[in-house]
Formats: sequence, C-alpha cells, structure tokens
Amino acid sequence: VERKRHDVVGQRKPRAPKSSSAARKRSEAERRETLAVEYRNQHRSNVLIDGRFGEADDNLPAEEKHYARLQRERLRQARSSKFALEEPSAAVELTHGGRSLGELEDDELARGGGGG
Repeated sequence: VERKRHDVVGQRKPRAPKSSSAARKRSEAERRETLAVEYRNQHRSNVLIDGRFGEADDNLPAEEKHYARLQRERLRQARSSKFALEEPSAAVELTHGGRSLGELEDDELARGGGGG
C-alpha cells in the first residue's frame, strides 16, 4: 500500500463516511465549534476605553474638563431632543378669555368668566 505524503484538497479520504447526512452533521458540528464562537465574541473586548472628554489630556485642569464634559452632554441632549424647545421667557403671560390671569379674581376663574 502506497502512503501519500500530502493530503490533496477535495480528495475523499478512505475513512470518511460517504453518506450525506453524516457529512452534514459533521460540518454543522465543525461550524458550531468555530464560527459560532467567533460570532458570539464578535463585538466583545476586555478593554475599557475612557471616552470622557479631556481625560487623556493632562494639561487641562479638572474644572476645565468638567466644563467641557458638560458642554458635550448638553449638545448631545439638544441633538437627541425631538422638539427644539427654548427657555421660557418672562414675556410670556398666561391668559383666560383674552385677559391676564393676574387681573382675574379667583371667583371669576371658578365661574369660568373673564370673557365678558
């Protein structure tokens, strides 16, 4: 019996089963051992990246770092906000029936009056 020095790709080995179900089962097991493990660990890493602003810069004082982080947080909140709400100004006044709520008496408000 002549022994081969190297395996030839695609050539069936004599001990390999010829049934397709056994070959399918073997290939699925092989995929589970290799590809499934790689897929599970795809986005995992044991490294913590410090993404805080200015943390790597030793020249910035702690107060400046805190201020810069606060600015970035406010920008992030503004971008994620669904509505562009502004700060309420003092000029906005609540009214009822066209009259200022400050002008109306409590009994008028209880009656629903104010419109005349």
